[in-house]
Amino acid sequence: MANASHTYDQIYLKVKNGFTGDSSIWDQTYEYIRLHPKDLFLISPHRIWSIGHQIIYHGNIQLFQRILTLYNEKENPIDIRSTTKDTTKPKTILDIANERKEYYKDQYDYIKRLFDQDKFIEACKKEDWSTIDAMLAQDPTLINEKPLYCSNYFIHHLIHYGDVRKFDEYNLQNNPFRLELQNADGKTALDLANEGKKKELIEELERLLQMHVREREPTMSSQLREDFRRDDTVDVPKEKNNQSTVPVPISLREPTTILVQPPPQPSPAPIAVSPQVLKNLTCKLTKKIFVDPVKASDGKTYERAAIKKYLLDNRFSPETGEQMNDEFIDDITTRDLISKLRQQKLLS
Repeated sequence: MANASHTYDQIYLKVKNGFTGDSSIWDQTYEYIRLHPKDLFLISPHRIWSIGHQIIYHGNIQLFQRILTLYNEKENPIDIRSTTKDTTKPKTILDIANERKEYYKDQYDYIKRLFDQDKFIEACKKEDWSTIDAMLAQDPTLINEKPLYCSNYFIHHLIHYGDVRKFDEYNLQNNPFRLELQNADGKTALDLANEGKKKELIEELERLLQMHVREREPTMSSQLREDFRRDDTVDVPKEKNNQSTVPVPISLREPTTILVQPPPQPSPAPIAVSPQVLKNLTCKLTKKIFVDPVKASDGKTYERAAIKKYLLDNRFSPETGEQMNDEFIDDITTRDLISKLRQQKLLS
């Protein structure tokens, strides 16, 4: 363990010189960073690299992964894009990993993925939809990933954003959200929706969760499964709790010549637009799916022509009752979602 005599420069030199036969160096480094987390990417005045950059240079990705567990957004943030002070071109740890990937290919793959996750979650925080869309188009699996040190997944950021249309747009167009994902506080998307009293999102999340429960229900009756088990029974000693779970070869009896036709499997149910989403895509005034949706001054979405006509004789919101003006903003999110659902033949 790092003791009081270990200074930044001492640890830096140990890491810079690599392993050098002393197996305790990396443990000493971890303990030092645990006590001084801000020093990971600190560059002292007379140096051009940090401890973190040296760790990656020497390919010790296990130590770097271990160190990452020390950081979190709330109390101990980290900037993995910190650069060296190289005069020609400052380098990130990704640049260094790329230069060293001939020797440490797995390290490069890990750091590259980490940078992608970091960029994606930063875009989620900023509600930078164009960056989010571009990254998901290139790699849809990012939708359910985040760096270890980030508090929330994309799904949690969408719940904070609070627009069920936006939620459904991403859930339908990309890899489905993993609804069970928990943030740093141990809360799921449904937990956050309940805390924020976001009724539309609560209803949609509960519907999706119920769908997942139904999809996990067995497709084969318990009796049929029992029949198959009896047909294929072999005498194998019962496994004890302390035995290895590594499979061992066993002798099967001679198979019978009777061919059993497997039962037909039901086709997966098509993804359907929920009643709640359909309601959100329907104008309260026209009772029809939006064609030219706009957000009015009450924050609600209406068909443009319908709300303009309504405001000729009324100055109070048909939904909230508050006084309204004639200012409108194109509701691009709703319009795009309707377009995508129609392309998928989920909406007539």
